[in-house]
Amino acid sequence: MELARLTLGQLGLLLAGAWAVTLALHLLRVRRKRAVVASLQLWEQALAPRPTAQLLSRLRQLLSLLLSLCIVTLLALAFADPTRSTADGGTSVLLIDAGLSMQATDVAPSRLGLALRRAHQLVDSRNPADAMIVVQMDDAPRALCPMTRDAAELHAALGAVHPSRARTRFAPAAQLALQMLRGTLHPKLLLLSDGAFSVDAQLLQRLRASGVVLEHVRFGKRSHNLRVSALAARRYPLRPDQTEVLVEAENGGDALEHPTLQLFGDGQLLQHDTLEVPGHARVRRFYENLGGVGATLRAQLTLDGGTHDDLAADDEARAELTPVAHKHVLLVGPGNRYLEAALLLEEYLDVDQLAPAQYRSTRGYDLVIFDGVAPRELPAAPALYLAPPAGTTQPISVGAEVSRPYFDQQLRAHPLLRFVALGDVNVAHARRLRPARDDVVVASSADTPLLVTGVREGRRFVVLGFDVRDSDLPLRVAWPLLLLNVIEALSPSPTQLPSSTQQDLDARADIAPHSLPWTPPRVAHTHGSAWWTSVHESPWWLLTGAALLLLLVEWVSYQRRWIT
Repeated sequence: MELARLTLGQLGLLLAGAWAVTLALHLLRVRRKRAVVASLQLWEQALAPRPTAQLLSRLRQLLSLLLSLCIVTLLALAFADPTRSTADGGTSVLLIDAGLSMQATDVAPSRLGLALRRAHQLVDSRNPADAMIVVQMDDAPRALCPMTRDAAELHAALGAVHPSRARTRFAPAAQLALQMLRGTLHPKLLLLSDGAFSVDAQLLQRLRASGVVLEHVRFGKRSHNLRVSALAARRYPLRPDQTEVLVEAENGGDALEHPTLQLFGDGQLLQHDTLEVPGHARVRRFYENLGGVGATLRAQLTLDGGTHDDLAADDEARAELTPVAHKHVLLVGPGNRYLEAALLLEEYLDVDQLAPAQYRSTRGYDLVIFDGVAPRELPAAPALYLAPPAGTTQPISVGAEVSRPYFDQQLRAHPLLRFVALGDVNVAHARRLRPARDDVVVASSADTPLLVTGVREGRRFVVLGFDVRDSDLPLRVAWPLLLLNVIEALSPSPTQLPSSTQQDLDARADIAPHSLPWTPPRVAHTHGSAWWTSVHESPWWLLTGAALLLLLVEWVSYQRRWIT
């Protein structure tokens, strides 16, 4: 055995001092009260000491002294903290839960802060011969130091533990601990956690069968927590400056809550709403045509008075929006006011216009529009052809003129016709289009295709078989919508908003602490059960109990006049 807190010399001094004080107090007898009597002769015979009674009194005094010395000796030994010899050290894995729920502040300063404080105490109070390793547990376990007996190295590893926004997963950490403890002497898993995670029954069976002693120190008191459980959004393809947003709030407590939901775009408040979220329930809000989102979207929940719940880390979620890119469009044609006016409606289009004779290439442009003309060679960019002249062969063959066609057939589910109605559009003249086998006829009049799309040499194209000035299409809302649909189909924008950048939206709002469903195994090594191993390694509490028991015996003996 060794002493964890004192050396043998310090223990000797402590025992000598305690015995001296005890002996001094024992010698200080309580004097009898003086009394005036008529004559001492009347009392001499009654008070005369008898040999038998005098011997018994001395034995009682000696027994009282021995009990007092035993009590102070046991207390001194308990304070010295005798532990198992360094020749027989054990191995421990100190598993620190740093997941999202451990940031709850229902205990001061937080669950994780309290767990780290306890971890430092465990390092200081352990048997110096015990090897220990510090492992941080969240979504994946990470060893923060090698297996060591150096207390300074263990304290430094505890200083490297940092809070995580990830969900705690116990299974990978437990499997890693089993690998580290395999084949070691007196293996022990020290788990410092609130237990707010799921535990697999088969994993518990493996832990029981392995002979590892598991000690779970639990932190936390309650589950007062609301969180943003979902945040999703996307821009409108035809209006990139407008966004639709979906927000979901979850209540992990029992009481009905009325949190305030705020949406911020680039730091500016965009939406303010009061929710009603029952206990252990989720509530969704959908916001349409939300302007001013910009590059960053943030959803935040607050309680009455601007306060927060026990876990403020999941009260908000953030997302980075894909920037709206400007598209560079080249317009080649003699001039078309209807076409030019429709292009001006989209502020994210940068349009350059050239006469047909000035056209050379499409370098630097995202797409090109040919109005009433056709190039000799296919352009290097996606292209929209409006009323290509008869005799054109690329990208599609154009035949003779057709009078008064109607939009009899339409692929209404096609992206080109999104929000577009062409059924009653009047057209005076159109060109007969002859699409290739793989081309898609989006709209046609009887056997005459009017709107065709396809791919040539890896580049998209769209052909409208009539001049819009020979129809009433420019007088309808369908015209700018059709044009923007075509531009989006030829040059798609990355308008989809990714999911929230909050790392753990699939975590639980219920952060109530739970005890691990664990029964300590009966370890079949030389030291017997886990209970006896604990007593054998550090019996200070058993010594303290023995001192208290002797103190009780002394009190009972004094009350019954067995000792004085």
